[in-house]
Amino acid sequence: MISATFNINGVPASYKSTEAFAEKYDVVIGIHNHGGYDWLGNATMIDHVLRNTGPRIGLCTDSAWCMHAGEDPLKWVERFNDRLFGVHVKDFAFNRAGKGEDVVSGTGNLKLPEFMKLVLKAPQLQTVIVEYEGDRENPAPALRECVAKIKEAVTS
Repeated sequence: MISATFNINGVPASYKSTEAFAEKYDVVIGIHNHGGYDWLGNATMIDHVLRNTGPRIGLCTDSAWCMHAGEDPLKWVERFNDRLFGVHVKDFAFNRAGKGEDVVSGTGNLKLPEFMKLVLKAPQLQTVIVEYEGDRENPAPALRECVAKIKEAVTS
């Protein structure tokens, strides 16, 4: 799976060239959503792309960016289940101004156990990526906590 996005100025021609590339190299392309500032940050636009492309174009959803756009990552996983190729497990805690701050998975707004149970049911799931961008000087301890929380979520 290759995680990608589409530039809105190249649509719809870029859909066809991306599909040809994916077919030629026998890969799938997972659209990576980037929150409310990105045109592919909401479910309506993701649905539009998927309705206008073939089965090699799907989703690599980022749970935190989904929440950033005011969307529910659990609903995304349910809605796009058959075209879900990957996920970035990332959690945000939002301050009073609505700005997201990276936190250990499962300690912010992400309903981690429910999310992971749905993710693991996706028939075409190829990759699960742990994403944490907080504490840039020393992210390893928090990343270990993220992995532990995800393991706990999938085994409970």
